[in-house]
Amino acid sequence: MDDIFKIIFGNTSHRPRGETFFESLRAPTGRGESLFRSATPFVTNYEWCKYQKQIQHLGELRRVSKAWNQALLPHCLCTLWFTHPSQVCYFLERWGGRLETGLVRHLRFDWGIPLVERIWVVGYIAPKFEGWWHREVAYQEYCSVPRYYDATDRTAYEPLRMLCDDILALFPHLVSIDTGYTGRAVCRSVLQLPSFYSTLTSTRGTFIPLTTLRVVIAPADAAFMGALRAFAHTLEDLAVDFIGREVPDILPADHSMITLPKLKYLAVAGSHHALPLSWIFEAWTTPILERLAVRCKYCIADHLPAYLLSLAGSLTHLYLRGRFDRDALSSIGSDLPFLTWLEFDWSDEFPVLGLAGHPRLRIIRLHARNPRSSAVKVFTQQLTLIAKTHKELWPALRTIQDCTVSVQCGLGDLFLRWDGMVAYQLGQVGVKVVDREGFAISGFWDREMMQQCYGDGESTENTEDDTNVSSSDHDSSDSDYGN
Repeated sequence: MDDIFKIIFGNTSHRPRGETFFESLRAPTGRGESLFRSATPFVTNYEWCKYQKQIQHLGELRRVSKAWNQALLPHCLCTLWFTHPSQVCYFLERWGGRLETGLVRHLRFDWGIPLVERIWVVGYIAPKFEGWWHREVAYQEYCSVPRYYDATDRTAYEPLRMLCDDILALFPHLVSIDTGYTGRAVCRSVLQLPSFYSTLTSTRGTFIPLTTLRVVIAPADAAFMGALRAFAHTLEDLAVDFIGREVPDILPADHSMITLPKLKYLAVAGSHHALPLSWIFEAWTTPILERLAVRCKYCIADHLPAYLLSLAGSLTHLYLRGRFDRDALSSIGSDLPFLTWLEFDWSDEFPVLGLAGHPRLRIIRLHARNPRSSAVKVFTQQLTLIAKTHKELWPALRTIQDCTVSVQCGLGDLFLRWDGMVAYQLGQVGVKVVDREGFAISGFWDREMMQQCYGDGESTENTEDDTNVSSSDHDSSDSDYGN
């Protein structure tokens, strides 16, 4: 029976992890949705809705019989996602002290200290926590914050501290924990209380290692660095929002060296207050890192090329969003010889790629939000150069995917930057040029005319392998560029 439930439910509702989390077009979309996708990972409202729906279905099936209830319980408790402090209160009342809580392996809770200050404060009294927004959905991105909060008022978050301590103590066998990572590093993100990391470390069991950690921190959070050291030898997946604001009771920065020997996936986000690479460059050693995602509100960092060079022996996937120098990727062929996937946002500048070449790169995935005319010009020049030098410099390249355009949504004006000759030249040398759903861009206008004459039919030109990905309800036109 347990095998049947695994087949029916699988992991479809669980928070995305590992490779799935880094698939920036992982969630399905409907016709006409915004096309401005993020090049870096974060959790969407769609994924919270999937989790909520499956928990409801599991709860209904548990009523069928005692045998079904016992078989389904591990599926119900394996992954928990709390979006409001009162949910944790009710869970503690019902499950506190029960042995079944040892089944919990993955935990996410989207509440903490918000980075906003108001004139007056609502007293958050368990279990209702009046004034706390259940969740905030901004541009289809998931986030949860309270309505009013004064970071200097300790009485306001004392109930939260107790709640956090109690829930962490209840789950000593977690393999992953997420405290509300959004990948944006903006004011709507929330920090955990100063005692969170010491509690997390002290309540850990000794038999099951923590492999995934996704957090929001102030760069000067020494408590986080202490916890990171404690889990350094087991972490495989790490995602960090660096928040560039002062928060009470946060200890001074810790810039000492740290080695993460098993880390394969790293996502860091920041802003002009806290450039993420500035905090990890030359301080964090990641000898087997395979996937790196960097997102910054403004300039990523001047030392991006130097940091990438330090990952030469292992990096296979690179995701970038933010401003970076046009020559930052000009030597990726030699700097990152094992790279197979390159994804970036070129709204500000299209990087120099054509003369660099790469022996192993299979797919280039592009994002852009109202790109500058100068960037569009370089876009055409670089892709033309790739077509001309494909055999010599880009022998493994098979797909270029423009995630800002969509045949299905019929937004033909976004195709204007794709000169028909460029797409044709790339196709002639064996490089598929596709939109976000994987439909060929070449011949778009012919299909438009056929659809107008014969009606909307399903296209059969979907691509395979490199573009066999679903689209997302990520919205990279989010407000961090306008804050």
